[in-house]
Amino acid sequence: MGWTIDRERVFAPARGTPAYEQIAAAIEAAITQGELSAGEQLPTVRALARQLKVSSASVAVAYSVLERRGRVDAHVGRGTFVRDGRRAGEPDAPRARAAIPVADAQRRAELGARPSASGSLRRRVLYFGDRLRAVNPGALVCTSSWPDPTLLPLQVLKDGFATVLEHMQPGDLQYSGPWAHRELAEALLPRLERDGIVADPSHLVVVNSVAQLLGLTLDIAPAVVGTNDLCVAVEEPGYHSAFNLIESRGVRLIGVEDDADGAQPESLGAALAGGANLVLLTPRALNPTGAS
Repeated sequence: MGWTIDRERVFAPARGTPAYEQIAAAIEAAITQGELSAGEQLPTVRALARQLKVSSASVAVAYSVLERRGRVDAHVGRGTFVRDGRRAGEPDAPRARAAIPVADAQRRAELGARPSASGSLRRRVLYFGDRLRAVNPGALVCTSSWPDPTLLPLQVLKDGFATVLEHMQPGDLQYSGPWAHRELAEALLPRLERDGIVADPSHLVVVNSVAQLLGLTLDIAPAVVGTNDLCVAVEEPGYHSAFNLIESRGVRLIGVEDDADGAQPESLGAALAGGANLVLLTPRALNPTGAS
């Protein structure tokens, strides 16, 4: 294979966009320009990840994107190959799309259209699951499973509920107000301070889920950042359900490369320079990498 690729060639022209999209765009350009011929085998996911100094997940997603665009064929156990023309009955492969997965917010408002589900970062990231399992056949899939019921702490819960009921007072059944629960604040504030976050009880907001947290944040964000044209920098790969919720609100996403310690500062800086005015970070147990 005469085609060569390096990190500078892939990432220099389009900083601040998701790594997998830049990799896919570089390979697609090589195919279009004839540097890669039909039938040529691409490097393995691990080999290209080492060469570009990125995560295997980024390369796996890039290959999946190219496969859906009709530019390559992936065969488990054999490798990934440049597709030999258009298959019978298939539409022409689309050209490289914009790296940002959602259209400009102002244009969306003019057209009255929601972001395309097929183009969303969340839906594209979902595809890397199959590729990751192909690269790591010994991995245990934990995305949809249940623990053994006999291992659940039933007795601990029974004892805990019994203690609570024994000490419960009539006022404990009353609706609470907007103030922070004293015992909860006393438990949380020292932990936040150890992480360098100095707060007081009035700063605490307890929510039911990530979805509620993101919804509230996006509701107040325009007033805080001073614009309705929101753009969120997210760790990539990251929690695809959060990506889906953000994009469903018509908000753009910019991917930030992460490693075993989380978001890479240089990549985060590039995302901010590229227009991100909000940042979503998961400091502990990032889904799906587990970075802390």
